[in-house]
Amino acid sequence: GAPRAAAAGAEAAGGVATGEKQERAFYHEQQDFSWEELYAALEAKYTAGGFAANGAARSARAVDAATGAPLGGYDANGAGESESSEEEGAAAIDAVQAAYWEDFYRSHSSARVYKERRYLLEAFPALQTDGQLVVELGCGHGSAALPVLRGPGARGSRVVGVDRSSEAVALAASAMRELGYAPERFEAHVGDVADGEGLAERLGLAGRADCVLYVFTLNSVSPQDAAAALRAAAAMLKPGGRVLFRDYGPGDVRHMRALKGHAPRFEGDALIPTSFVRRDGLYTSVFSAAALAKLGAAAGLVLAESSYGCVHMANRKTG
Repeated sequence: GAPRAAAAGAEAAGGVATGEKQERAFYHEQQDFSWEELYAALEAKYTAGGFAANGAARSARAVDAATGAPLGGYDANGAGESESSEEEGAAAIDAVQAAYWEDFYRSHSSARVYKERRYLLEAFPALQTDGQLVVELGCGHGSAALPVLRGPGARGSRVVGVDRSSEAVALAASAMRELGYAPERFEAHVGDVADGEGLAERLGLAGRADCVLYVFTLNSVSPQDAAAALRAAAAMLKPGGRVLFRDYGPGDVRHMRALKGHAPRFEGDALIPTSFVRRDGLYTSVFSAAALAKLGAAAGLVLAESSYGCVHMANRKTG
């Protein structure tokens, strides 16, 4: 069939950019500084010693990008080194992940955890086309699905949400029913993107989707499962369909926090390491444009567009 395309936007909102106070509301695509400026600032910071030289305590443990196992072993409670194997370490983290997200959505069942992501319609104009099938992988409680259903081009469009958490799926389905969306417009299923192409087959979505959304989802997927996650998306696409991706990029404030206590290095446009296990046991990763292109290519996707959203973030009180 026709080559598939992946449109990607990895956010890099770094605290090492400028010190000016942001005085107006901004749209997510605003560029307060260029990626080249951020890269130069990061390079200067870490060439001078950075976090590793000052003996800062680690806020996150780096993990092997191929296996997902913590470097140097892993204690599932975050209490220090362990003698577990890579397989045991990765399995322990996976169990923590599953339990965490079930508890998270269960405890937030009556609250709007995330704001409706209306900016997605501007970031990805393809979502404004009438009569599409849009699949969101990692749908959570539906904050990305809702603007698609409400969008200016959403007449007749249908959204299928998929999440590993059964609590999230139940919450999303209930919220959409309360808003008056019939099952013909929105449905949600429990599914794990680590199943790759098998997920598309099991849900009856193989070769059917016009767009597949990954919105701040892949960062919490085990690094060794990232390739399978892209294959799952690719398997769902019609010929010419698109994977629309948005996540954290190198130099994002989350990345800067995770790098504390490590000895980072540069590889191309990436600041390594890029994958970590946080103290609460969750994975967190950032994606460079090059890494995203490589993941997509391995899944049979062609990168159509990629950019970094570089936005200065400031405390409203302190500036």
